[in-house]
Amino acid sequence: MRKKASWALQKRLISHSLCNKATGAFLATWFNDRIPTRGCRFDTASTAVPAYKKALIFWGLFESAEYRFVRDYLEPDLDVVEMGSGIGVISSFIAKKLRPGRKLICVEAHTQLLPLLESHLDTHASHVEAKIVHAAVDPIADVTGNSSSFLCAVNYTGSRLEKDGAGQRGRSELVPSISLARLH
Repeated sequence: MRKKASWALQKRLISHSLCNKATGAFLATWFNDRIPTRGCRFDTASTAVPAYKKALIFWGLFESAEYRFVRDYLEPDLDVVEMGSGIGVISSFIAKKLRPGRKLICVEAHTQLLPLLESHLDTHASHVEAKIVHAAVDPIADVTGNSSSFLCAVNYTGSRLEKDGAGQRGRSELVPSISLARLH
């Protein structure tokens, strides 16, 4: 058990040394903000993508557990709903795994991320029926109405439906709400 904990600490230290603001800024300059990873390129020129995330994308550490799940378990004959699609990195890998004609619904509430998501789907998902839904998934949306307060965090992966915004950096915006039952 002790060896496992030590390895986890070593991995964390290595990832922090590779994925920081300086490394991300260098990679952004080197690749003209078109960061390559796993056979795709992602436009990261938006201020919504912090420099350290550019490094995470380049080194294949950005949402690596989600990537492994898609790679190992996603059946290519399925239609997929992805909630919280962000800039479309995992969406692109999902699309690449799907057979032509399958449906991919990407749900994203953060308004600033939508142009990047759309661009990445245009580039990597032309063979599937990709649809972007600008909304926040709210399990009681059908009861409470059609909008939710959404916290657009400075670090967009921290964005979420806002219950109590105390201590959070970012801005709130009202976004459409949708329940899972209404996604199709």
